Amino acid sequence: MASRLSTVTQRLAGIFLLTCALTCAIGWPLHPQAQELTSLARDPARLNVTLTFPSRCMFGDFDAIDLDMQHDNKPALKIAMVDLLTGEEKNLSALQDIFKRPDSTKPEALAAWDKYVAKKRESLFASGASFVFDHVPQRNFALVVCKDSAGTGCHDKVAVDINRVLQEYETPRERGDIQDRVYFFQPIVVKGGEFLAFNKVTDESSRAQLQKLGLSEQDTTKAVTLQSLPVKSSPGVIQIELPRFNKEKCGQ
Repeated sequence: MASRLSTVTQRLAGIFLLTCALTCAIGWPLHPQAQELTSLARDPARLNVTLTFPSRCMFGDFDAIDLDMQHDNKPALKIAMVDLLTGEEKNLSALQDIFKRPDSTKPEALAAWDKYVAKKRESLFASGASFVFDHVPQRNFALVVCKDSAGTGCHDKVAVDINRVLQEYETPRERGDIQDRVYFFQPIVVKGGEFLAFNKVTDESSRAQLQKLGLSEQDTTKAVTLQSLPVKSSPGVIQIELPRFNKEKCGQ
């Protein structure tokens, strides 16, 4: 199993270094800049959230998540709705079908498992993953995606820049206990029953505006560190995008 992980890590590391060289050379940003608030379509009775995984010729949030989950002894991904005033949260387990481990280490069992996971991933990338929170927030909140092997929720996890997570895998590493951390953080403003969200990424220039909206220093730092893609909405659904690398997108 360790040799399989090493091979995967080496292959991803090589692709990552090539991609990094290209992006640095031509100056592509990880995400666009600036910030404004826009209204989101919402369901008055519950909070519906969908994770989608757009592909591109760059590594993204999903790739960092995938590497952590594949190398962690207790992979556990959560999607959470966190009250920005109290820190209270509602969270749900996410994407367990593609991250759980096979029961057997026999070669034939591993081969069958790889095929099963490949089909699950193909379906996930095509259709996304949907989550329903029965509680509808009445105060400003954040939508958060985190690694939560400790089982304590997303609110107490540190945000680590996605590029830093990817850099941890530039050299092969064995499976072990990977740091719990936040991969995605987007604040949502609740005003007069309306949900308002940033329609551009929140970077360091957004710090004052975020704090004016009532975010703590800790939550503000999470937002400007991660620079997560802005959420989108369709009738009754909020959509979170976690981009992923797809070599077929390169050279198009």
